[in-house]
Amino acid sequence: MMPPAAVDAIVIMTPPTRLMGWLIKVFAAKQAKGETVPPEFERWIERMERIRLGITTELSVLNEEEWQSIKNFLEEK
Repeated sequence: MMPPAAVDAIVIMTPPTRLMGWLIKVFAAKQAKGETVPPEFERWIERMERIRLGITTELSVLNEEEWQSIKNFLEEK
């Protein structure tokens, strides 16, 4: 089970579902026109989708202390 600080941090960092859907459509439309979507944008979308689905990501390896430090940082900003 993911620590509570991790869940809080992910909730703060992830975009709303409607925004994700819109970005996916925009990227698909740009690609259909032959425009390039920066690879880092595509990787970010894929990462956010994996997080939403509960699939292992880079975030899965963080421990409770690391999540707590992320949460503390976000709450200060």
